[in-house]
Amino acid sequence: MSVEKKTGAVLTVEIESLRQQVAHLRDGNQRAIIAIEKRTAELRALNAIGQATAVETNLPNLFNLIHAEIAKVLGEVNFMIALYHAEQDRIEIAYAYEEGEYLRIDPFPLGEGLTSIVIRTRQPLMLVEDALTRSHQLGAKVVGAPAKSWLGVPLIVAGDIIGAIIVQDLEREHRFDEDDQRLLSTLASQVAIAIHNLRLIEAARAHARRHQLLLEITSRIRRSVDIPTILKTTATEIGKVTGVHRTTLSIDPRVLASPPSGSAGREDSNAA
Repeated sequence: MSVEKKTGAVLTVEIESLRQQVAHLRDGNQRAIIAIEKRTAELRALNAIGQATAVETNLPNLFNLIHAEIAKVLGEVNFMIALYHAEQDRIEIAYAYEEGEYLRIDPFPLGEGLTSIVIRTRQPLMLVEDALTRSHQLGAKVVGAPAKSWLGVPLIVAGDIIGAIIVQDLEREHRFDEDDQRLLSTLASQVAIAIHNLRLIEAARAHARRHQLLLEITSRIRRSVDIPTILKTTATEIGKVTGVHRTTLSIDPRVLASPPSGSAGREDSNAA
């Protein structure tokens, strides 16, 4: 082989090697750019949710904001916030978004689903490959279309489990990774405190409303001039408070037949 051919062959190899190195660097830079962009989005989400949890006084508004911020980081995924009521051992789906629709799901007992497993174990759970088989291995019962990727993190405040945040993708495996789990776990600590505080605020508001209603009902009843009116007013106001359409009141006839305490003495005194 001539010197020229050997030199050309060497140059070809070196050029190909250089091309591969450039391609590798380009791919590496692209991955680095994507990672930086995702991390920036995560920090923005953490900041936005942190600010919201400090000032928001309405749970539905807070859930909407959390969903919107998570979507900015993870993209379009099914999203759910489950609240656990320990006194009834029941799970309430406070917010559910699936396949572009907001769902209303009735409360259900703590059971054997994936959400129940997260709440019972108080540990994050991520299934991103052969999720249905792994769910069965965990002893979980799957209802409805199984997700290809599923990630749930617990909501814990002051040592008490109060619910879970769930994201899932029905079509794609490996939709989530350890970074996503870390992000949701970090968010969950903020969200759990916010939910706990808002529950206390709502309980205080409900107590104040009940107290005000009681004062109003008592005032209306006192203004009634006869027993039928008193009974009708009482039944009407009870219906308003409880949301029922029919109220029945029972009164012992002996109470109506007996004169008020002390009335006989006053009559005797007047007669005298």
